[in-house]
Order: sequence, then C-alpha cells, then structure tokens
Amino acid sequence: MFNIFKIGLTAFLSLVISLVSAQTLVKGVIRDAQSGETLPFATVQVPGTKIGTSADIDGRYSLRIDGDAKAVQFAYIGYITQEQSIQPGVEQTINVKLEVNANMLSEVVITGQKSRYRNRDNPAVQLIRQVIAHKDSNRMGSHPFEEFKQYEKVSLSLSNISDKFRNRKIFKNYQFLFKEQDSTEIGGKTILPAYMTEKLTQVYSRRDPDKKKEIVLAEKNAQFDRQFIDSEGMKDYVNRLYENIDIYDNNILLATNQFLSPIAGTAPTFYKFYHY
Repeated sequence: MFNIFKIGLTAFLSLVISLVSAQTLVKGVIRDAQSGETLPFATVQVPGTKIGTSADIDGRYSLRIDGDAKAVQFAYIGYITQEQSIQPGVEQTINVKLEVNANMLSEVVITGQKSRYRNRDNPAVQLIRQVIAHKDSNRMGSHPFEEFKQYEKVSLSLSNISDKFRNRKIFKNYQFLFKEQDSTEIGGKTILPAYMTEKLTQVYSRRDPDKKKEIVLAEKNAQFDRQFIDSEGMKDYVNRLYENIDIYDNNILLATNQFLSPIAGTAPTFYKFYHY
C-alpha cells in the first residue's frame, strides 16, 4: 500500500513539475524600426490561439504562456506583423522593431469646401454635446483613485529688442543669445530668452478621503545672470500666472484672461466646431 501511495505521489509531483516547467514568460519593448520610438498598445499574441496581451503606453509588454508555444506574433496598425521564435519553459526578453507597412500608405488629398456654418446636423457639434453630457463622469475626481504623469514647460522671452538695448554693458557676455537665434522664423524680430523651466510630475489622487500627492520626477530650470533676471521671482510669478487649468470648468482663467471652456454648456452656441 505504501509503495502504491509513493508511486502515485511521485507521479503527481512529476506532473506538477512538468506543468510548472512548461510555463513561459516573454517580455520586452516594441519599437519603430526607423525612429526607435516605442509603439504603445501594440498587440502580442501566440499564433493560432487567443493567448495574448497588449503593450503598455511605453511599448513594454509581458506575456506568460502555459504550454509549449514556440513563437510569438507582434502586430501594430500600419506596421508589418512580425513573428519571433521563443524557447518554451524559459523566461526570456525579446525586444522587437517593427517596420512600417508601405503598402498601407496611400496619398490623401484634402480639399476645402466653402459652406454656411450651422450647428444643426453638424457631427462636430454632436460630438461636443456628448462630451458636455459626460463631463461629470469624465472629469478629475469622478473616480475613487487616479494616477497620471504631468509634464509642464514654460518659456518666456522679451521681443522687439533694439540694438541699443542689446548692446548694453550687462549683456556683454550674453551676445550669443542674440546671434545664434534664427530671427527669420519669428518674423525678423530679435528675442531674448528670459525664463525657461520644465517639470515632470507623478500625480496621485484619492476621492475619499480627499487627498492629492505630487512627486517631482524631474525638473530643469534655465539659470540666467541674477544681475538682470530674478529667476526665483520669475518662477513665483509664473506659478501664480499659470495655475492648473480644469477644462471641465465652464470658465477658464489663463494668464489673467478668462475664457469660456470649449466644453462648457453654452460652448456650441459660442464657438464654431468643424469636422474633417
């Protein structure tokens, strides 16, 4: 009896080990073969099966496979589908570069047609009305938890700089600011960069209890000579001037000017919306 039990247990353990060893983990990043940019939400699938997953917003994927699959297929709209061989039962990293499918690219001609604008039977207005109707369910704070990355960039410059102003003594060591810019791109005007900042923030928000947390992932500020530009004072001023904007509010305050939101309740009668 003991021998029979031992044989049965051995067989069971062998089966479990076999099932565990047959599990395959494939992960990696999917990119554009030419630009090297990642392809968000690309499809990863075992050919001939329903086993698959999608890459995240950064083009990263992870697929766990039970069985002895020997290949994985990568697909993305506008790109040539690619198949890669895999080794069953092994954790492996496969980074993929997809080529653009030139056969799917065709010439598109856009022609304008003058017609009288109207709200009635206008698909663009109908779409905006749907957005307005669902504002409460889509705006920040409508979900128990929210998480996102926020990127901010602010650049301020002085324009219409005269030669007399540019040749002042305090700008003696900063003439490169005037010489290396292409003034033709800004209508022949010379500008002087006065303030530049970039910031990437990870934001976490919870509705009940109401709490918000922001973690600065990266921040870069252009530092100019303190003799003529107070960078810290400029930063405080800009922060007050450009506060966070909630597009779901009916009125938006931007740089001391108040605007009607394009998705305010009365927006369809105030703005013109077009579809192409």
